[in-house]
Amino acid sequence: MSYNYHAYQAELFPTDIRARAVGFVYSWSRFSAIFTSFIIAGVLKEFGTTGVFVFIAGAMLIVMAAIGLMEPKTRDIALEQISH
Repeated sequence: MSYNYHAYQAELFPTDIRARAVGFVYSWSRFSAIFTSFIIAGVLKEFGTTGVFVFIAGAMLIVMAAIGLMEPKTRDIALEQISH
């Protein structure tokens, strides 16, 4: 899922700032991973491995829904049109 999302997000930024914008977004993703590991440890302690699975699956569903419902569609659209 992460691989697909990073490929998709590269299409959302104008060419002149794409590398910087994608790097910024990716950096925040890595920074949030610090806190996610503590949350997962807490879920594991309270609910076991099943709880961790449900937590991660739920988080993935939220991300998929957010991308599917709120992000601009990029299929069959020129890159220049997407980023403006």
